[in-house]
Amino acid sequence: MEFLKDILGEDLYTQVEGKVSTHNAGISDESKRLKLADLSTGNYVSKEKHLGLKTERDGYKTQLETANGEIASYKNMDIDGIKQAAANWETKYNDDIGKLNQTLLNQQMEFSAKEYMNKQGFKSELAKEAAVSKLLGQKLEFKDGVFAGADDFMKRLKEADPDSFVPADNNQGKSWVRGTGNTHKPAVVGDEQAYMDRKYKGNKYYKG
Repeated sequence: MEFLKDILGEDLYTQVEGKVSTHNAGISDESKRLKLADLSTGNYVSKEKHLGLKTERDGYKTQLETANGEIASYKNMDIDGIKQAAANWETKYNDDIGKLNQTLLNQQMEFSAKEYMNKQGFKSELAKEAAVSKLLGQKLEFKDGVFAGADDFMKRLKEADPDSFVPADNNQGKSWVRGTGNTHKPAVVGDEQAYMDRKYKGNKYYKG
């Protein structure tokens, strides 16, 4: 307000200054207090407002610089390449998972086939392993650890190659032959001997 002193004179300036001081004394908010400035000097923006505008300007400037940096990075990126790489990884992941699931399924099917054949009464391990391979080669539906149609497959296999299986009735695995002694009680021939007798029947070199 000092610039008014030359215009108003000492007495009037003192009165105006007192009125302004009295007015501002009852206002706690600094921004609402009466302020007199010489507009010709450009001092008409308060310091608080100036600092606020500067802060706001600096904030916008920072945001703009950040946005420009992001835009520049996008311009330098190969978006199509990134999309293709992501698609390739997804395809590889699906393929790997598919192969893993198939491997686990194959292992489960092989285990179930062996368990099933263990109950079929094969005479030899070789015959049983061959039957496992044949069963898996049938491509039968496999669900909940069971091959659909496995029993029909085994029925045909036993009919085609009965000598590979132990007879269901143990008595059928024994042949009665007349003894050469004084007794008429026949001797008992085991399953293996009976099998050999049937296989080489008529062979003059067989001494079974």
